[in-house]
Amino acid sequence: TSIKASGSAGLASCATTAKSGTSMATPAVAGTAALIRQILTEGHHETFSSVGYAASSYSTSAPSGALLKALLIGSTVPLAYGYNSAGAGVTLSDFYGASSAVADSTAYALGTTGVDFTQGFGHVRLSNIFSLDGTFDTFCYEDSLAEYSTWDITFTISSADTDVAITLVWNDPPGSTYCGYYYEQGTSTDTCLVHDLDLKVYNDGTRLYSNFGAGDGDYSGQEDVYNNVEKTSIASSDLTVGDTITVTVETNGLSYADSQKFAVVVAGKLFTVSPAPVLAPTPTPSSMPVFVPKPAPTPSPTSQPTPLPSFQPTPKPTSVP
Repeated sequence: TSIKASGSAGLASCATTAKSGTSMATPAVAGTAALIRQILTEGHHETFSSVGYAASSYSTSAPSGALLKALLIGSTVPLAYGYNSAGAGVTLSDFYGASSAVADSTAYALGTTGVDFTQGFGHVRLSNIFSLDGTFDTFCYEDSLAEYSTWDITFTISSADTDVAITLVWNDPPGSTYCGYYYEQGTSTDTCLVHDLDLKVYNDGTRLYSNFGAGDGDYSGQEDVYNNVEKTSIASSDLTVGDTITVTVETNGLSYADSQKFAVVVAGKLFTVSPAPVLAPTPTPSSMPVFVPKPAPTPSPTSQPTPLPSFQPTPKPTSVP
C-alpha cells in the first residue's frame, strides 16, 4: 500500500491504495534495508536476538552493504499468489504459465523453497530475519579471506520449530564484457565472477548445496559459479534437536585483489559451538613454500681493549759543576 494524496478540495485523507510492480517493490525493499541498518546501528539486534548478537562479528557503526544484502535475501520467501489490478487474487503459476518459461523449469517450479527461475529468492519478509518474540536468533558476520582459504563456524540446533537460512554475499569486482555469453558458448571457461566464493553447509556431515544446486535439475549438487549471492535453506522438518550445522566459506581464485570481503547471515533456533576464525590461506601445491629453519646467529667474541704502553719520564742528567 501507499499513502493516497488528498482530494482536489484539499481535505486531509488517511486513505491508502494498492499499488504493485517493480515501481512499488523497489522503494519497499529500499525502506526495509534502511530499517535493517537502523536495527544494526542502534543496538536493536541485541534486543531482538541476544544470543545471535553476542556471537556476531560486524561493524555496528557502519555495517557493510554486503551484510545488508545478506539480511535482505536471508529473509526472503517464495511467492505463490498475488493480486491483479482489480484486487482479485491471482495464482502466480497460472499467471506465468505452468511453472516458468526458462529452461529446466520443471526442476525449479514456481514457489520452490530457496530460489526459482521466475522470481529468484522471492519477496523480503523482515520478520524472517529479526524475531520480535524471540522465536529464533540471527547471527551476522563480516570478514575477509585470502585466496584459497576458508572460514568456518559450527552451530547446534536447539529447536526444530523453525527453518534455518544461511546466506553469503560479497561485492564482486566488475567482470569483463560479454563474459557470460562466452561462457555459455563454451569459448571461455571463465564466468562473470571475478572472485569466486563458495558457501558450503553441512547438516551432521551431509553436504547441502546453495541456490539451484539444492534442486533436482541440471544444476543439482553443483557449486554456483555465476552469482555473488548464495543461500542455503533447511526446512524445520529436516532438522532434529542436537543436529550440527557447519558453515564454511571457501575462496577459489582471486584475480583482482589479494583478499575478498564478505558477509554471512545465519537465522534459526540454534547456538554457536565454535567461533569463526579467519584461517591462514592454504597455498596451492605449485606454490607450496618450503620452510627451512634459520640457524641461530653466532655471537661475536667480545673485543678486549689493547692497553696503552705506560711511558715513564726520563730523568734529567745531573749537571757537574
